[in-house]
Amino acid sequence: DSRVSKAIVLFLKDQGYEDTARKLLEESGSVTSRQITSSADRAISNGLPPAKRQRSSSLSDSADKGLQESLDAYSESYRKLIEWLYLTLDQFRDELWPVSWVVYVHLYLKLVEEGRTSLAVEFREDHKSDHVNAHEDEIRALSLVTSKSHLSSSGYV
Repeated sequence: DSRVSKAIVLFLKDQGYEDTARKLLEESGSVTSRQITSSADRAISNGLPPAKRQRSSSLSDSADKGLQESLDAYSESYRKLIEWLYLTLDQFRDELWPVSWVVYVHLYLKLVEEGRTSLAVEFREDHKSDHVNAHEDEIRALSLVTSKSHLSSSGYV
């Protein structure tokens, strides 16, 4: 299946195994290198909204850069999960998709627990579109959790 090949090649490229990915493409012959590369580039460029890409490049203070890198790490991990879910076989996607909701909530609450409220809010807003159709009320309730003291009374922890 070409989607499985794409997923494997994306993973190999993401891990820095460019030569291995290229060799796999040459040997499989089912998907061209150009198709995988353009698909991977689109997936990566679509992973972060343009405003976020601009914002992260415009930070000048090193403390802000450290905080932004932390948010980028959370967002990047979450984005990779979503990418992987989209590349998963159709027969498993519906069963695996609820995991993304749990990870979304966990990462948001982890940022709140660490006292990074503004980063938590940014993460929540950047990625809520993945879940707003199925969890609109929960996202609204989650938005009320903005400090450590709210965690114990929220029902999420």
